[in-house]
Amino acid sequence: MPKKLKNDEIDLTEIFFVILKKKWIFFLIVALSLTIPSIINFLSNETNKEIKIKATTEIRPIKVIDEAEYNTFINLFNVIIKYNLIAQINDYDIKNGNTYDNFENQEYYKGIKGYSIKFLINSFTDILKDKTYLKNVIRKSNILEEKNYSNKAEYETAIDELALLIKLTDKGGYYYVTISADKSIINKWNNFLKFINDEINAEIQLKLESIFKNNLMIVDEIFKYKVEDIEMQLKQTVSEIDKLNLNQKKIELLSNGYNQRMLDAYNKSPFSKKNEFYAANIIYDSTIFEPEVDERLSTEVVYSLFAILGVIFATFFVLILNYMQKKSKR
Repeated sequence: MPKKLKNDEIDLTEIFFVILKKKWIFFLIVALSLTIPSIINFLSNETNKEIKIKATTEIRPIKVIDEAEYNTFINLFNVIIKYNLIAQINDYDIKNGNTYDNFENQEYYKGIKGYSIKFLINSFTDILKDKTYLKNVIRKSNILEEKNYSNKAEYETAIDELALLIKLTDKGGYYYVTISADKSIINKWNNFLKFINDEINAEIQLKLESIFKNNLMIVDEIFKYKVEDIEMQLKQTVSEIDKLNLNQKKIELLSNGYNQRMLDAYNKSPFSKKNEFYAANIIYDSTIFEPEVDERLSTEVVYSLFAILGVIFATFFVLILNYMQKKSKR
């Protein structure tokens, strides 16, 4: 006896047999639906880009084993700065109570805080943050080659974009340089880090050498002025005792070997050796590479969604096709 169904009821068994009867059409529609994400994926890879890769590299301060040697020169550096302050105090200052302690706190010298290991790594990271400096280093390196671009403007745009991709992060006092880029950049990334590491350290070494020698020149000039002052006083004084004292001061100033001793100490320090000095190091050999997190749906999810939609569409299609075939036979 045939089943009697209400008009609004669905016979799942009948639907199953309809699908089974027209299984080739059903599976063809499902298969076609699964080709859509494949086509989209192919076109996006062809026209768009490669998968982005994130590179993270640590920046380390000087090694503990080197710290003692560096600190020796840093202390020497600070002695020269303080010596300059003391050397500029003349007899007039002393008479007016303007001693070194007071002199150091004057507005002109408030910015002088001396040098330290922290100063070195801060100098390194400050340069690395400078986008103008980064662009110049990118031009000097081979990470981007001008011959690969159709014109100068396109090349400069690529440099600007790459400089913006390079980030410096501070995580609890530890510095890291990061970038998210495609393989064409990532393949050259470690070589670029080595290049920029050498460039920054060379620049800091030259700046510190210049500051050191400029401070010695200031000391030398102050000695010369003091000698000139003594010579002026010798012309004006009539007291033989005063002349004797002034001549003694002059001899002491002229025979002072302070500058040469400081220079000798500098030449023995790592600060004077361009191939040995470093303010910090980018540890490029330990760079961590990882695929950039894609906010879009994963491939598996996309294929699953299209498979479900394909099954639903195929079911409706075969049911409608079956209904139309039945209707045409009546």
